[in-house]
Amino acid sequence: MAEAKDAQEQIKIEQEKVARELLDGLVSLQDTLVLITEQSKDVGDEEKQALIYANESLMFFADSNNDFINARPRSIREEDRKKIFSGQHAGVFLQFNAKDATVLRINFWGGLRTVGTLDLQDSDKTMRHSHTIRTDRVITQKTHINWQISYPNGPTLDSWIVYNPDNQGIFSQSTLKVDGESVDCHPHLTVDDSRFDQIKSGVFGPIETFTKLVPSSV
Repeated sequence: MAEAKDAQEQIKIEQEKVARELLDGLVSLQDTLVLITEQSKDVGDEEKQALIYANESLMFFADSNNDFINARPRSIREEDRKKIFSGQHAGVFLQFNAKDATVLRINFWGGLRTVGTLDLQDSDKTMRHSHTIRTDRVITQKTHINWQISYPNGPTLDSWIVYNPDNQGIFSQSTLKVDGESVDCHPHLTVDDSRFDQIKSGVFGPIETFTKLVPSSV
């Protein structure tokens, strides 16, 4: 009984470590998208300020005295279960709570493999070919990364970033909402940017670790 409790505590410690690494990675990604936006002449000042505000809010939360609450399998609607391929991880949901009752939620899905997917081997050539097709279906999908900050007496921030593996990869700010209002601002971070590899590693390193720490809901 004591051993099981110790094992659960160890898992929680590891999850918190990786969750904070992911939070740091998202701060770097969001900050880079802000810098790209500030250099653009096609984005209005109001939209730039909204993205800056969202980024500073995420940075402030990351630096604040907050508690990691949990990491759990991302919930999947029944009608969406059929869209999950064999060998695909359905995603992970994370939550942090600040001392002032501010809540940060992070969830991600798409393009993620379950533990052992790459290690599957089969002596039958047809089975190996089938496995390769299933793996390709998973890894060519876009990865959706969402973070939300809810203040007890203030606006809600909702940021959606999509990673598209096509053409060696691109991060895009697909949606940003401030208190329910959409902001027309969609910066991209491409593989041609010198910051790309470091940013990608900072985001996907923790994400891939979470696919091992948290079971898929499907």
